[in-house]
Amino acid sequence: MEKYILSWDKTAILTTLFCILILCGVCFLAIKYRGWVRWIMVLIGIITFVTPLFLFPRYMTKDADRILIHFIGYKKELRLSDYESVSLKKDGMRGLVRTCASDGYFGYWGKWKDSSGRKYTSYVMDKSKDIYILTPKNNKDDLIIINRPYDWLKSIAGD
Repeated sequence: MEKYILSWDKTAILTTLFCILILCGVCFLAIKYRGWVRWIMVLIGIITFVTPLFLFPRYMTKDADRILIHFIGYKKELRLSDYESVSLKKDGMRGLVRTCASDGYFGYWGKWKDSSGRKYTSYVMDKSKDIYILTPKNNKDDLIIINRPYDWLKSIAGD
């Protein structure tokens, strides 16, 4: 089983660090309040930090006909036989609108939409690397955006 460690680009690293610093500042400022306001501010800070830890992909592994995307506590399986084509997205994430996604905070994962209304699910961590779109055979399923080595996707592309 091949393993691919996800690397972040500079924008994702800086955005994540900036957000964490702000969250630490909010929790620090909460100390001066008394009662329930303090605890609500601390709770919001903790939830905003902890939730993405369970939503962003940590690494990927490739088996014979599937790619497993590993998160903290669970895995997402992509069967390569369920996809009919793979294409290189030359303009990165440009032209896509976030519906429930991160644009730099712990990467670029989540749900996106394009102007035609087609839905995408992104597992991208580094926009500076090649980004591929996997088109499902079933048109009702989301297109998958992934930046993995192309040799993992050759069976879909027909190479």
